[in-house]
Amino acid sequence: LYVDRDGSGYDGDLLMSELVNDGSVALRAGALPPGDYYVYLRAVRHASSTLIEVARSGYSGRIRIGVPPLVTITAPAFTSGEDFATTELGNPWDFNDATDIQNTYEISSMQFSAGVLSAYADAPLPGRLWNDARIYLNLKRNGVGVPIDPKKYRYLTFRLRADPGTTVNMLDRLARGYDTRLAWYNSSYMADGTYSKAVHNLEDWRSYTVDLWDQGIVETGSNASGLPQRGWYALPAVRSLRFDPIEPNLRTRFWVDDIKLCAMNRPNAMGGYQIRWRAEDPDSQNLTVRVYRGAMVNGVYQENPTPLFQTQQAPGEGLWTWNTAGVPDGEYYIRVEVSDGAHVASQVSLTAISLPGYQGPNPGAMAVSGDYDGDGVSDLAVYHKTTGNWYIRPVAGEDPIVFGKNWGFLGALPVPGDYDGDGRDDLAVYEESTGNWFILGVTNNLIAFALNWGFPGTTPVPGDYDGDGKADLAVYERATGNWFIRPVKMNPGDPPLSFAENWGNRTMVPVPGNYDHESLSDMAVYQSSTGNWFIRRMGAITSGRPPICFGENWGNSSMVPVAGSYDANPACDQAVYQPSTGNWFIRPRGVITPSNPVVVFAMQWGGPGFQTVSGDYDGDGKFDLAVFHEALGRWYIRTTVESAPPIVFSLNWGW
Repeated sequence: LYVDRDGSGYDGDLLMSELVNDGSVALRAGALPPGDYYVYLRAVRHASSTLIEVARSGYSGRIRIGVPPLVTITAPAFTSGEDFATTELGNPWDFNDATDIQNTYEISSMQFSAGVLSAYADAPLPGRLWNDARIYLNLKRNGVGVPIDPKKYRYLTFRLRADPGTTVNMLDRLARGYDTRLAWYNSSYMADGTYSKAVHNLEDWRSYTVDLWDQGIVETGSNASGLPQRGWYALPAVRSLRFDPIEPNLRTRFWVDDIKLCAMNRPNAMGGYQIRWRAEDPDSQNLTVRVYRGAMVNGVYQENPTPLFQTQQAPGEGLWTWNTAGVPDGEYYIRVEVSDGAHVASQVSLTAISLPGYQGPNPGAMAVSGDYDGDGVSDLAVYHKTTGNWYIRPVAGEDPIVFGKNWGFLGALPVPGDYDGDGRDDLAVYEESTGNWFILGVTNNLIAFALNWGFPGTTPVPGDYDGDGKADLAVYERATGNWFIRPVKMNPGDPPLSFAENWGNRTMVPVPGNYDHESLSDMAVYQSSTGNWFIRRMGAITSGRPPICFGENWGNSSMVPVAGSYDANPACDQAVYQPSTGNWFIRPRGVITPSNPVVVFAMQWGGPGFQTVSGDYDGDGKFDLAVFHEALGRWYIRTTVESAPPIVFSLNWGW
């Protein structure tokens, strides 16, 4: 089968071969550019190393492949929310003149022309390898400083070009410092300042957007310049915003078109949000447009299959006002689909519409269940990952046990547990980059400070592995499945409880707990891809004891394990939670019988956006189903009894 553009001369290109006898074939038109096409057939027979034509068809009729439509969502978009400089200052950072800039350093030859700043990043100062060009953006209106609200303004977009000079490719540009960075603070750089990671400059004019709510943009390690690295969202206000356009190793010219700092896309006071798009199609006059809504679940777009809206329109701009009244709070992404009858094109918005109850990504708040007052009941506790502050209160009663107590820092993970055996969980954090543990009792008794037990690539898995009533320091090496365990207090020369004891591999996640009634934590792993469990006691291999459980299936790849004792039996159950649905599946260890039944099966409590924080919140000796809504800071807790009322429903303790 050959395809030709003009229908004459039999000089087309071979499209398909090895067709035999009578039949038909589907023409994969997606491989062909728009235009007119004609096809014909040649029947051939094999002769040694050549093909001999024995028959040739006439040309087909014309096949016209139209131009597919193109759709671009213009709202919600990174720049469709309110612009800070325009709204708050009355003067957008459009670089029409020097009033957009407060001051600059290591920059010269600045000129403003047609809304573009042209300047040079100076050569590095003596003794330095790199330039540190800095532009402090104007944050004043009529001479009075206007603070930025970081809970409102989220997306920073800039358009920039840097002179390529003698650079030869992208790697060369990176090696020579063709990077843009941001820096900001509320009080001062050393008090609460943050320095961002590099935004690599591509060739020619480009637009770049930074999601300032993303804690992943915060520089780490030695590149952080010794700043606290609080991030954007955690600050009450931002009073200084710095733009470092380029940091080259020699004098380099650059251009900046404009900078926008835009707010989240929110509905108006009446609940309406105007969704906008642009549909293009040069060979169609009537397009069908459908608008859908969806949400990001674990980084994957999941859509409500029913369209919000459908219309017919000519190519060009389109809009529709979505009435969000009655829609649950959260972030909603929009997909616009356009069809010309033969082709379908669609686009999912790069950013979301945030409904009023959605306050932010909660870059710092993390629920950390535990019994911090020793009353035998789990408390509501959150740890702010950016500041290292703890906030703890009992379920019944509003007086906090701890409020704003600082014990932690950016990069440290909370690992509460009773490390001193006093019956109360302690404030504890683990720094994976160093393997250091920092433990403080709720009554301010120091238990450990920078005690090293771990290394990069390990997950902290504290538990009472020796049965002495105290939590031990334990880490699980994700790449190998090796466990390393020691008590907090050790005499010189004492051996660890376990060192590089293997139970697991890179496909498994650790779920330690007391699975066999012996009042000490066991080594347990859950294989995410299969839902299989593997459990054994510490040191079981050397002692010759068999595993508690080997390859027992309870779960699947869509579920995560949630260790705990959910029935009257004090041993841990095999429990899994499905984040996409909020369904719980819990079974006890051993054979399922009428006297040892499944605890719950597909009980719904939670869903996308919730973090599991199981514990015993009513003091009945059994774990409860508990989830924390990370965006809203709200707790939802219930028992495993279907007919029982919730222990807590939408209680706010977090942010």
